[in-house]
Amino acid sequence: QVHHPAVALCSASPLLLLGLAVGGPGVSPGEAVVKAAYAKYAGKWPTSFTYLQKTVLPDGRKETWYHAVKLPGLLRIDVAPDITGRAILYRNDSLYSYGAKQMKTRSWWPNSFLVLTGDLHVAPPAETIKRLRAFGFNLDITHEESVKGVKYIVVGAKQGDLRSKQFWLEKERMIVMRLIEPNGADPSRPMEAQFTKYTRLGGGWIEGFVLITLGGQPTQVEERYEIKNNAKIDPAIFLPGPYRLPAWVGSLADVYGTPTRIR
Repeated sequence: QVHHPAVALCSASPLLLLGLAVGGPGVSPGEAVVKAAYAKYAGKWPTSFTYLQKTVLPDGRKETWYHAVKLPGLLRIDVAPDITGRAILYRNDSLYSYGAKQMKTRSWWPNSFLVLTGDLHVAPPAETIKRLRAFGFNLDITHEESVKGVKYIVVGAKQGDLRSKQFWLEKERMIVMRLIEPNGADPSRPMEAQFTKYTRLGGGWIEGFVLITLGGQPTQVEERYEIKNNAKIDPAIFLPGPYRLPAWVGSLADVYGTPTRIR
């Protein structure tokens, strides 16, 4: 019996076909997904924007977080700056944290959120693939899911596995909707983030609501407001060094929060 190549391809899985179309033979299915997500928005995804975030913490307290994003790889969050003097600076996979206007810590910190919501569509795919593998995502395993009529591509886990490190992309728009990561402090309570209420931003999308849970219990709720694309952001605010309040934040009030003062 003769097996024609075209017949074999017709019976192949959609993810295998995606791999052959995007990356050619030898490309893992997860790598093909990364390349497809990049190709869909190449040159269109927003790279410089700001927004305010209403953050609800586990104890019910609310804080105002001022986000400045410069893709790929840069994020600064000023947390209720009028009161706390707190800031968090992400530079690729390094984290610098400030409290009371002083640098407190510096560490390696793989920011899956920043990579999957931004860098995935902006950074060279080879760089994103390298980082995701370093973070612990198994790009050799993928599958598809359908929930309430919406199709997803899942990278990092087999069907039925909701404990392995994985991310879910909506298949139509190729944007992240779900992230699951093991919880080193308590393996029985994996971390999950759900990204919803997307709105258009330039030629791409931005999530308007993020729910973070541990073991299914809500631990943090994030709502985005006053999103501004093509924002003029001073690149110096992303440099670690002495604390200074970014000009775009200025003397804005902590409109959402009643945080505890940090001295």
